[in-house]
Amino acid sequence: MIGYRLKTLEMNGYITVGSLTDCSVEHIVHYCPLLEQLSLNLLSFTSTLDALIELFNTPKRALKLHTISLSSFRNVKENF
Repeated sequence: MIGYRLKTLEMNGYITVGSLTDCSVEHIVHYCPLLEQLSLNLLSFTSTLDALIELFNTPKRALKLHTISLSSFRNVKENF
């Protein structure tokens, strides 16, 4: 399984709104346990990113993250 060994994921620029959903983000969190760098700078992305909360709430996983870049998100809650 490729996702299990993935340490860096960069998805930047424009993407079709329906191509990357909250469900997709859930899968990234679930299937990429070694993730150290996450970049989701998607200018047309409208996900809420609620699935990332699990990543931040798990100390073992959160400590592995060195870099996270999220910009241009319209639906992210302020208390995220």
